[in-house]
Amino acid sequence: MNKKGKFITFEGIDGSGKTTLSKFLSDYLTSQNIPNIQVVDTKGTSLAKNIRSVIMMEEQKAPIDSFVSSMLFMAARKDTYNNVIKPALYEGKWVICDRFFDSTLAYQGFENQDEEFIRKFSDLRKFSFENIRPDLTILLNIPVDISQRRIETRGHLDVFDEKSLSYRERVKKGFLTISMNEKDRFLCLNANKSTNDIEKIIVKEIRKRYFDNNFLNYQINNKGREI
Repeated sequence: MNKKGKFITFEGIDGSGKTTLSKFLSDYLTSQNIPNIQVVDTKGTSLAKNIRSVIMMEEQKAPIDSFVSSMLFMAARKDTYNNVIKPALYEGKWVICDRFFDSTLAYQGFENQDEEFIRKFSDLRKFSFENIRPDLTILLNIPVDISQRRIETRGHLDVFDEKSLSYRERVKKGFLTISMNEKDRFLCLNANKSTNDIEKIIVKEIRKRYFDNNFLNYQINNKGREI
């Protein structure tokens, strides 16, 4: 697909601030007259929402096998990609997405540190998403104990919110491993900073990558660092 818009994803463990910051970026782009849509990848279509609901319902009964869970999440993300993300990119809109395929790999692949699954997932990802990857992935890195405190303030917790800290630590490690393997795509941020500080960093990054003349030199000299 010869996409015209930019595809930006937010990743990180639950409680890292993805939803808040993806909305901020969408609002910022709108203020700059840049057409965009904001998407939660497993809630982008009615089918995706239904698949997610089934996963949550079954997880309450008993843990779902990692492979089965990953295929279900992949199906939900694929449907959102086909019907929401891909058409928007083709129309020239920017897509701001709360989670995408990196979450499948981090949550289901690194949950059990399954190296074979991690290896095969890369091939499946390329096949499912036509070798498309985000132009930029903003990884919000936060200590698991702080993320837990943030989650508990929400009130209603889902089955993934109730997972152990050790589980969340493995997922966090998974995200960091993925980011190190694709340094050109990732911006890793300290999500324990104030929301205002993080917003400023994101705007600066967007402007340098896509609007300023010095982007090429910036990209070469600042790959994969955490700010």
